[in-house]
Amino acid sequence: YAHAMGNSTGNLQDYWDAIEKYDMLQGGCIWDWVDQGILTTKPNEPKSWAYGGDFGDTINDMNFCINGLIFPDRSVHPAMAEVRKLFQPVRVKALDLQNGLVEVSNWHDFSTLEYLRGTWELIRDGEVLQSGQLPILKTQPGSSSNLQIPFAQSHSEYSGEYWLMMRFYLVDDKAWAKAGHEVAWEQFKLSWLSRDEKRSCSHSAFPLSVKETAGEIVVVGNGFELEFNRKTGVLARYDWKKVALIKTGPMLNVWRAATDNDGFKWDITDPSKLLYRWLQAGFNRIQHNLEKIEVEQPNPDLVCLKVGYTSMAEGLQAGFLQNISYRIYANAGLEIDLQVKCFGELPPLPRLGLTMSLPEGFETFTWLGRGPGESYSDRKAGVPVGLYHSTVDDQFVPYILPQEHGNKTDVRWAALSNAEGQGLLVMSEPLMEVSASHFTADDLYQAMHTNELVRRPETILNLDLAQCGLGGNSCGPATLDKYLIWPGEFRLRLMFRPYDSSDTLTRVGRC
Repeated sequence: YAHAMGNSTGNLQDYWDAIEKYDMLQGGCIWDWVDQGILTTKPNEPKSWAYGGDFGDTINDMNFCINGLIFPDRSVHPAMAEVRKLFQPVRVKALDLQNGLVEVSNWHDFSTLEYLRGTWELIRDGEVLQSGQLPILKTQPGSSSNLQIPFAQSHSEYSGEYWLMMRFYLVDDKAWAKAGHEVAWEQFKLSWLSRDEKRSCSHSAFPLSVKETAGEIVVVGNGFELEFNRKTGVLARYDWKKVALIKTGPMLNVWRAATDNDGFKWDITDPSKLLYRWLQAGFNRIQHNLEKIEVEQPNPDLVCLKVGYTSMAEGLQAGFLQNISYRIYANAGLEIDLQVKCFGELPPLPRLGLTMSLPEGFETFTWLGRGPGESYSDRKAGVPVGLYHSTVDDQFVPYILPQEHGNKTDVRWAALSNAEGQGLLVMSEPLMEVSASHFTADDLYQAMHTNELVRRPETILNLDLAQCGLGGNSCGPATLDKYLIWPGEFRLRLMFRPYDSSDTLTRVGRC
């Protein structure tokens, strides 16, 4: 009922919703357990896992033996977090969150829950405000117990999102895990504690100036400059405190490196696959034709640019009309309002958003959203919302056949910084999907093995309104319709804020 080939195992939650609803359904088997690759080395090349066709064998199934939940070396695929969460033997249901009342259910057939110890935390935007231990539960198999979580309402001038996190750990060593191993977790948003916050850009005593030439538009403020290419409409430079924050400015992006479920890139002739339809629509070769660029300064501390494009592949009659509004504020903030309208006959999209790059050295990656592992619209139950710190290099998932990876869903804000703590934070309305990488989608799509990838020094940042779900279509049903991005009209609003080590990211991300 599920196929784990490459970046896969989508819609597993939907299957388990049905399995738990109907007594006649009892689950199933996930194909497969382990990627069946063979470690190979070549002179002066990194090691890589080999598959069909790599040994001079002309009759083969290419990477169809690479379809497990774990890699050949037994390290886990990100999809294992989803499997683990949906299979966990402890479930928690909110009864009355305002008063901290929850129901804990034991899904074991034979064991009580006495072998576990539980904890709870009240968290605001990644900061633990209150915490405590749960009582030892003697809940019988198939039974439930009610618990009162003794958190108190938190009062603060600083607004944010509040979450109740509950975790359950092994008390003693078991044959399959050591004491302290996390067996289950549940997370609940405490919306009654949250306060909506109107994000705004503060005024500045230093007015903005605009310099226009035949080739560029330069906006100068106190300690920062932005430059737009008049011929392309692209943001070419965003300098703050003498630090270059971007290498290439944001542009519409609808392409992703195909997953095995999207279609096999070694056989692009199957019209039933999304990849075939994406290539026919030219999503991998979109050209952006500038239709307009306008600039105005309605007041001293605000400059507005409006840029319009017709975006489509050469020789085709379907594509995208996009209007991008830039608002530059005197405090160095940049607001981007992207509006896209599809035209002509288009298939469901791989993704819809903006892609850009930051210079070499912006390696520290921080985000408030789901994590720490990758997630997608149809595979995100196994990763809780939280504040996460990592590196761009660590976002790489070494799928043996390189493909789309590293995506984060339900992101409130994301930030990239250099070794000096200087960086760029991006907030979104609505919630966005984000990925940071040293490889472009085309880099991944062109490679057949990980050792063929060449790491770029710059950081590629993708900011998406949505990305297509993963499904299980390399061997099984297609991605469900509700996880596809159907052509239509879209809007994504982003706010960019420079920061340095003197700033608190959680504060910057809420103002």
